[in-house]
Amino acid sequence: MPNVGISKVIGLLELVHDEGDEVETARVALDLDLEFDALLPVLEAAKTLGFVEIKSGKIRLTRDGKKLVASGIAARRKFLRKRLAGVRLFKDVFALLQKRKRVKRRSLVKYCRLKLPKSEAEKTVDTIVNWGRNAEAIGYDSGKQELYAL
Repeated sequence: MPNVGISKVIGLLELVHDEGDEVETARVALDLDLEFDALLPVLEAAKTLGFVEIKSGKIRLTRDGKKLVASGIAARRKFLRKRLAGVRLFKDVFALLQKRKRVKRRSLVKYCRLKLPKSEAEKTVDTIVNWGRNAEAIGYDSGKQELYAL
């Protein structure tokens, strides 16, 4: 999962929806005033979660992408929880939290260093915390630096 904020992915989905559920990738980069390289991780996150398909230079919302855009906040969170549970790293974290209930952030960073380039571990944990909290799948105690199951 690329290290991008959820708001960027939701913004992308809403923009594509506003354009009739399909739009040229170059147009999205222009509309969002982003370099193509900055847009790529957002596209990859949306694609990883199954919200868009990218073919022949066009971004198209999938059925699930359309469903997410049409949903209210509570429904979006529930839907995101399900989608995140299908992403390997999130699935591993959710399983760990089900077993242990609470996990120190530094332990999760160590785990991520085993699976990813070391330079990406901290950012990846930030992404897990941000997406997981937004989807109300996990909680985070910043004082204790712990993730916990909800």
